[in-house]
Amino acid sequence: MTNKLKSFTDSATDVIKLAVTEGKVIAPPDVVKYRLDVCETCPRSTGFNCLECGCKLVIKTKFLASKCPLSKW
Repeated sequence: MTNKLKSFTDSATDVIKLAVTEGKVIAPPDVVKYRLDVCETCPRSTGFNCLECGCKLVIKTKFLASKCPLSKW
């Protein structure tokens, strides 16, 4: 399994678990903005994609259960 596919699968699992246990899926706007700001300055980011996990940042940062693969947020 490629790293990108494993990252996507792990993230999807986390999102589903959080939705089931807490009924929450989408992060508040201030959390999304913070995450995007952090990603924007990261050398492992193109500004659109994370080069570490391969995710689209505009999507990944919106899910409450998402995590930065470098533990920056």
